[in-house]
Amino acid sequence: MKKRHIAAAALSLLLMTGCANEVGVASKIQTTEPETEPVTEAATEAATEAMTETPTEEETSGETEAATEPETEDTTRDYTQDDTPWSHPVDPDEEPWMADARYTYEVQPDGVAVYYSGNKVQILEADCEWCNVVDSPEFYLTLNDYDMDGYADLFIPSAIGTPNSVGRYYCLNTSTGRFDSCDELDEKLGGALASVGDDGLLTVHSKGSASAYEDRQYRWFSGELALVQRKVQYLGSDGELYVDIYSVMGTDEELIGREHVLLDDNNEWIGTEDVPLN
Repeated sequence: MKKRHIAAAALSLLLMTGCANEVGVASKIQTTEPETEPVTEAATEAATEAMTETPTEEETSGETEAATEPETEDTTRDYTQDDTPWSHPVDPDEEPWMADARYTYEVQPDGVAVYYSGNKVQILEADCEWCNVVDSPEFYLTLNDYDMDGYADLFIPSAIGTPNSVGRYYCLNTSTGRFDSCDELDEKLGGALASVGDDGLLTVHSKGSASAYEDRQYRWFSGELALVQRKVQYLGSDGELYVDIYSVMGTDEELIGREHVLLDDNNEWIGTEDVPLN
């Protein structure tokens, strides 16, 4: 009897232990998080290389070419080699100074090359051997409105360093944009360089000595250049300087005035005073 009680107690204890184990296993299954695969070092390096991979030289070159603007080709041209002379009429609605600014010049031994907006368009014949013995020979060219049309014309000296500059005149032809030789200026002025006054007079200054000179003044009339006045400075018999003024019409001239030149103690010019004509 006693043995039956011991056996029954042992069986109960075994059953209780088995239930407890099942509950613990179930609880463990519900609360345990799923395991994740460990990240290996090889996988990390592969991801880093993918993010920092350097583009190849071909890829870089392609991207640079696509981003870079195409270079502008040099469009300047030497029109002096063409069979047909270059022509570009001046725009009448454009200010003269704007048209003048497009022309540049280069002195050569056999003449002057004319450039328009960088294009070589013309060579003006002239004796410019002096260009080989000076720096910046273009400095000796003179630009002025010699024909009174509002546009700059060109005087090319045949020699430099002389008291009376001589050379050739070339005037801008507004209908072609080219410079043409001007026989009227060359012949009437004798090739001498003239200054241009605000009064429309062209003055040629010819120096004879320290005290003597002659100014010849010209004016345009219907496309022709005419001498209209002469001023002659000379040393009088009293040792004073005088200027005689002549009005010229054709081959006739008339003495219309005389001035006494006033000098200071250093023989510097300070003015003039009128002298009555006898």
